[in-house]
Amino acid sequence: MERSTTASGLFCGTRLTSSVVTVVFVHGAMDRGAAFLRCARNLSGVSWIVYDRRGYGRSHGGETPTFDTHLDDLIDVLEEQRQRTDGSLVVVGHSVGGTLALAAAAARPDLVDSLVVHECPIPWMPWSSSRVNTLRDGATEAPDVSAERFMRSIIGDAAWEALPSATRTQRLGEGSVLQSELVSESAPHLFELADVACPVVLGRSTDAPVHRVATTSHLDAQLARSEVMLIENAPHGAHSVRPDDFAQLVNRSCELARADVRHPIHPRSL
Repeated sequence: MERSTTASGLFCGTRLTSSVVTVVFVHGAMDRGAAFLRCARNLSGVSWIVYDRRGYGRSHGGETPTFDTHLDDLIDVLEEQRQRTDGSLVVVGHSVGGTLALAAAAARPDLVDSLVVHECPIPWMPWSSSRVNTLRDGATEAPDVSAERFMRSIIGDAAWEALPSATRTQRLGEGSVLQSELVSESAPHLFELADVACPVVLGRSTDAPVHRVATTSHLDAQLARSEVMLIENAPHGAHSVRPDDFAQLVNRSCELARADVRHPIHPRSL
């Protein structure tokens, strides 16, 4: 894997091959591109790119990013790859990374040939109202308080407290990025689902909470070309803790990008 930093300050890890398919991974809030590495290394016959979104990990520079900033960064990454290859570009987004992936496909259909969207939020949906209010309330907290509360909610108290002190300090320092991202993401109708024309693999756990089940079902009903794949008994962070199963979602999306045809919609369990 080659490591590099783009002119705009994004830290990237890249494996380029002669493949006609390139996979771009987009992580969620308070995460890192490296969380996808075990999954990416399970893929054969594709090129891939992981990167730290602006303000997270080793990607720095500029003012505190918003959802639109992250979207512009993703489009820049895709444009660079489109200049490099005429092959298929597959975007894999986890959590809010999936929301960004959908937004990129809606804004620039020429850059996205298929998607994997795993348990992403669509904040303007009615069942997300309580979550949106929580996010807005959280923006009035000290950033480090928001960051710690978010991390504890995602990985649990024991895992948070087991992290090395330096890691916890780094995560706490990303609280302002988290607040800006989640509040800007809660704006109404960031994009139209009708504008997403490419095939979409919708991943979720069989243990997903009701709001994630509702969002996945809504996306499956509204997107023009979608299918659902279920990962049995997986936590929200399936991309990092169940990389073999998550790789099957990516492989399926690569198949759809190559074929570019409508496939039957049916849940498949892994």
